[in-house]
Amino acid sequence: MNQLDELALVYDEIKTYLPSFMELYRSLKRNRMLNENHMLQFLRHAGHDLPSLEDKFHALSSDVIDLQWKRKQYGNEVAMLGSTIYQLRNSVNGLQMVIELKKQLAAD
Repeated sequence: MNQLDELALVYDEIKTYLPSFMELYRSLKRNRMLNENHMLQFLRHAGHDLPSLEDKFHALSSDVIDLQWKRKQYGNEVAMLGSTIYQLRNSVNGLQMVIELKKQLAAD
């Protein structure tokens, strides 16, 4: 069987998925991965590691969402603490003024 015959057989098997294969081809080409080394590496991952890579991707996506939520929550807490610090500084300044005023009155 020559390569053209083999190509025809492959085409018959994948013709309904051809748009997906073309997208894969364009992606590999765009990322300069159309060489034997990258193709072998891609096939190894696709054949064996893909399910575990998908699981890791989903787990990491979930972690990212959790971390973004925590960052927002901590940002809100920091803002509230900043406001509290501002209010406490104003209170301290007011109390210092009262103390100074009482000192002056006591000295007179």
